[in-house]
Amino acid sequence: VANGGVDMIFTNGADAASWRSVNGYPSDHPLVAATFEASASASPSPSPPPSPSPSSSPSCLCIFDVDRTLTARQGYAPQCPGTQQQDGVPDSAYEGGTLVLSQLALNLGATFCGACHVGVISAGTASGAGSAERGVLFQRLTAPPLPGVAGASEGNVPWKSFPNDGASASPLVVAAPEGRKQEAVPGMLSWYFARGVAIADAEVYFFDDKEENVRGFAGTGYNAREISCASRDGGGSRGGCGATTDEVGAGPFSGVEVCGEAPPPGGLCSFVGSCTEAVLATPAVGPDSSASCGGRIQWVMDNMGKSEADACQQVGEEFPPLCGPCAPEGIPPSLPPSPAGTGGAVVALEVVTYNLYWWNVGQNNRWGALYATIEGQAFDLIGFQECEDVSTVISNVPRMSGRFDSFAPTGIPGPGDNPAPVAWDGQRFDRLGAGWLQVGSDQYGQRVTVWVRLLDRTTGATVFFANTHGPLGDCSTALGDNWMRAVADNIAPDDFLVYTGDFNCGAGSAAINVLDGAAGGPLKLVANGGVDMIFTNGADAASWRSVNGYPSDHPLVAATFEASASASPSPSPPPSPSPSSSPSCLCIFDVDRTLTARQGYAPQCPGTQQQDGVPDSAYEGGTLVLSQLALNLGATFCGACHVGVISAGTASGAGSAERGVLFQRLTAPPLPGVAGASEGNVPWKSFPNDGASASPLVVAAPEGRKQEAVPGMLSWYFARGVAIADAEVYFFDDKEENVRGFAGTGYNAREISCASRDGGGSRGGCGATTDEVGAGPFSGVEVCGEAPPPGGLCSFVGSCTEAVLATPAVGPDSSASCGGRIQWVMDNMGKSEADACQQVGEEFPPLCGPCAPEGIPPSLPPSPAGTGGAVVALEVVTYNLYWWNVGQNNRWGALYATIEGQAFDLIGFQECEDVSTVISNVPRMSGRFDSFAPTGIPGPGDNPAPVAWDGQRFDRLGAGWLQVGSDQYGQRVTVWVRLLDRTTGATVFFANTHGPLGDCSTALGDNWMRAVADNIAPDDFLVYTGDFNCGAGSAAINVLDGAAGGPLKLVANGGVD
Repeated sequence: VANGGVDMIFTNGADAASWRSVNGYPSDHPLVAATFEASASASPSPSPPPSPSPSSSPSCLCIFDVDRTLTARQGYAPQCPGTQQQDGVPDSAYEGGTLVLSQLALNLGATFCGACHVGVISAGTASGAGSAERGVLFQRLTAPPLPGVAGASEGNVPWKSFPNDGASASPLVVAAPEGRKQEAVPGMLSWYFARGVAIADAEVYFFDDKEENVRGFAGTGYNAREISCASRDGGGSRGGCGATTDEVGAGPFSGVEVCGEAPPPGGLCSFVGSCTEAVLATPAVGPDSSASCGGRIQWVMDNMGKSEADACQQVGEEFPPLCGPCAPEGIPPSLPPSPAGTGGAVVALEVVTYNLYWWNVGQNNRWGALYATIEGQAFDLIGFQECEDVSTVISNVPRMSGRFDSFAPTGIPGPGDNPAPVAWDGQRFDRLGAGWLQVGSDQYGQRVTVWVRLLDRTTGATVFFANTHGPLGDCSTALGDNWMRAVADNIAPDDFLVYTGDFNCGAGSAAINVLDGAAGGPLKLVANGGVDMIFTNGADAASWRSVNGYPSDHPLVAATFEASASASPSPSPPPSPSPSSSPSCLCIFDVDRTLTARQGYAPQCPGTQQQDGVPDSAYEGGTLVLSQLALNLGATFCGACHVGVISAGTASGAGSAERGVLFQRLTAPPLPGVAGASEGNVPWKSFPNDGASASPLVVAAPEGRKQEAVPGMLSWYFARGVAIADAEVYFFDDKEENVRGFAGTGYNAREISCASRDGGGSRGGCGATTDEVGAGPFSGVEVCGEAPPPGGLCSFVGSCTEAVLATPAVGPDSSASCGGRIQWVMDNMGKSEADACQQVGEEFPPLCGPCAPEGIPPSLPPSPAGTGGAVVALEVVTYNLYWWNVGQNNRWGALYATIEGQAFDLIGFQECEDVSTVISNVPRMSGRFDSFAPTGIPGPGDNPAPVAWDGQRFDRLGAGWLQVGSDQYGQRVTVWVRLLDRTTGATVFFANTHGPLGDCSTALGDNWMRAVADNIAPDDFLVYTGDFNCGAGSAAINVLDGAAGGPLKLVANGGVD
C-alpha cells in the first residue's frame, strides 16, 4: 500500500486511503507513511472490550500435567467417578484410545485455581499439533469462571515443545522431560509478564501424577503437589483416574507435597529435629521477638510468599550460628577464597554506586534532579541499580555525555530484568571483556552481578569492575557465594577489583560475610552506605563519602583510590585496540589430530614436536605432540587472522598443561591471537558457546555440530571491537563430518591431515600442515579427496550454462547479468561461490534459478493473514533513522523534528539503537507512546527494528521477533506486536523489519511471511512496515506482494521503505 523504494508498508488486503513519502533528512531514507480509514465493521462499538488491567488480574498461576492429571486412562470413565469420555476425540497417550477428561478438568473453576491463570506442562504431546485433544483441553482451561491464559484465544496461544524459552515461550508446553518440568516455568511467567500479568514464584502451583515431576520443583520457590493418589496405573508409577477437585483444594498451599507424605505437624520448621523452640526464640537481628529466628522465618513466609521449608532454609543460611539448626538442608560451605584476593596494582580512581529509584523518579518526573545529583559528583566508574536505560542517563549528564561507555546486559531470564548497568570513562578505559551472572531472584525477577574488564590506557593497568543489585529478603550464604563466583570465574590475577552495588544486605549478614575480609572473606569493604557498598580485592580507599541521593531513596556512595607505585604511568603504555587496523578474519582449529599429532608419532611425522612432560589425554593418551601447523601458524594466511579453537575433546581438561601450550602457540607472534588477551582472562568454554560466557576457546563440542559454536565466538570478538564477517571465518578439522557440518552456514571449512590418517582412516594421524592451510584464504567447504570444482562460475551446477550466466537479471548491461550479480555478491558480500550461486538463483528464480546448487525452495503457501480483520483507522509510518550518521554529525534535533512533523499512531523504525530516547525527545510521542525492541538477538550485530504505538489508544496483547536473515552487520529480524484498539475493540498485528543487504531471495521472503503466519490471529488487521532493502519485483518482495501472487497488498512504496 506504500512503496518508497525499499521502504514499504503492506497490509493483509486493505487499501490505504492515502500514502506519502517525504524527505527524511537527516536520514538517508524517506519517511514513508500510509493512512487507513476504518471499515464499517471497525467503527466504535457501543461496548468496547475493557483493556487488560494488571492490577485487577489474578496474580497466581496453576499449571497442570495432561496425561492422568487433566485426563484419565482411556476406557476408565465407568470406574472413575466424575470423569467424562469425549467420544470421537482420540488420546494417543500410553495405550491410546478415546480421551477421558478427569473430574478436575471438568470442574477447574470449583477449586482455588478458578481465580488463577493456568498453564500446561506435559511430558506427552497431547496427541500432537492441531489435534482434537488439544482443542478440548484448551476449552476446559479457559471455561468460565477461569481467567485462563490471559484472555487469549486458542488461535494465538501456541503449544510449545520444551524447552520453553525465548520469544516463542508459551503457557502450553509439551514434550517436557520427566523430572525437568520446572525448567519450563520461567518462560511461562515471561509470557504472562509480557501481557501485563506479573506472577510471583510463590504463587505458582503445579499438579502432576508422577512423584519425580513434583519433587523436581523442590527448591525452586514454586509449589507442587502430586495428584491422582487414590487411583494409580502402570504398576503405581502414574495416575489412573486423574486429578480431582478435592486434591487441588479450595485454597493455595506451600511447598512440595507427594502422595503418602502428610504435611509436617507442629510449629515452625518442626520437621527439622534440631530446630528447637529455643533456637526459634534466639534473637537473630534484634532484641524483640519479631527479630528472632522464628520471627524472621514467619516474616519471610508472610512477605516473600516462600514455603515454610524454603523460609527455614533461607533464614538458617542468613544467620548460620544462630538459626542454622532450622535449615532442613543444612548450611552449605562458603566458597574458598577467590584468586581475586591477591589483586593487581591499585589504580587512581573515583568510583560511585547509585540506586536511581527509577520508577519513582519517572512517576514524579524528577529526571532533572536525578541528573543534577550525578553531575555533582566526580567519578571514573559508576555502578547503577534500578536503571532501566543507562544510555539515556549518560546522554543527559554533561560530565558523561559523549565520554562515557556502558554495559547493560540483555536477555536476563525470568519475568523481571534488573541489569545493574555499569559505565566508565571511555576516553581513559578500553573494555577488554564483559559478562553477567544470575545471583538470585525475588518478586521483581532475576538479580545479577554485571562485570567488565577495563584497560587503563594511562597506566596499562587492568581493572575488574563488578556491580550488583541484590534480591530483597535473601541474605544467605548461597547469595554471597554467587556474588563471589561472578568475580572468581572471570577475574585475571593482576586485575584491580572494584565491586559496587545495592546489595540489599547489611554488613554482618551471611551473604556479605562471604565477601567481607572482616568476617574472613577475600574482599575489603571500603565504603559502607548501609546496603550500598564498595569492595576491593585488598586495596584501601584514600577516602569515601555517602551523600544525599535525592530524588532517589538511596544515598550516592563514592570511594577515591590513589595509585600504588606499580600503577604509575608507564613510559610506553600499551596501545588501545584499533578495530580499523584489526584483522577481519578468523581461523578456527580443532585440537586433536589438527593442532596435535597422535601421541608417540613425532618420529614418523615430519615437522612435529613432542612436548616432554605435557600429557595429552585424547584417544589412547600419552605425551603431547604438536603438529607441524601448530608450530608454524604464522607462516599461513592465518598469521594475519584472529584465532579460535573448537574441539570435541577437552584438551586434557581445566588447568591442564596442554591447554597452556596450545594457548601459547595460538598467540605466538606474528599471530594477533585472541584479540591480544592473556591466557588468564580467556576461559576455555564447554559447548554450547553462547550467552555472556561465550569464548574463542571451545571444548566438548559434539561431532558434526561444531559450527554451532561459531556465532558465540564472533560475538566474543565483536564485544572487543573486532567485527568478522561470516565469509571470513575459516575452520580446519581432521574429520569429514565436522567439516561438512559447515555447509550452508556462510563460513568456510577444510578437512586436513589428509595424507596421514589414524583410527581406520576416520581421523588424522600427524595433524595439520601449513601446506594444507595455505598462504591464502579459500571459499566453501573442502574435504579430503574432493578437488575444488573446475571451470567458470557455478560450473559445479550442471544446469548453470554460459547462456544462463549471461542472462540479464537486473538490467541491460553485463554487470547485471546472472553471472555479474553472482560475482558482485562474492566480491562485495564475502560469500562463497556456492552461496552466491544459491542466493542469486533465489533472487531471480526464472532467470538465474538454474545456477542454484540446492534448487529453488518453494514459497510458503498463502498465509492465513490473507483474510484479515476489519480495517482500522490509522496513520502508520516506517522510518530508517540512519542512526550512526546522525550521531556522528549530531543531527538529533533535525531527526526529532522530522518525526514530530508527521502524524501517526504506529511507527516502525530501522537503524534505531535506542527507541526510548527517540520517544522521550519527540513531543508527540513523549509520555504517550509505548514500544517494543527485542533484546538478546544472536550474532555479532543487533538490528532490533523496534516498533512504537500510541499507548493511550492501544494495549499490547503479545510481542515477538523472528530472525529472517543476516549480513555483514549481524542478524536481521522481523519484530511484531499484537495490539488491542480500545476505541473499537479491533486487533492490529503490527510487524516491522530491516532486511539484510545483498539478499533478496525467495528464502528471505518466506521468512518475512513466516513471522506473520506463525503469530497472527484470523481477525487481526495486519500492517507490515520496513526498510526491506529489496525493491518491488525482487524474489523476496514477490513472496509478499499480491501483485506477484503473494498474500499481502503493497500500499506504500518508497523504494525499499
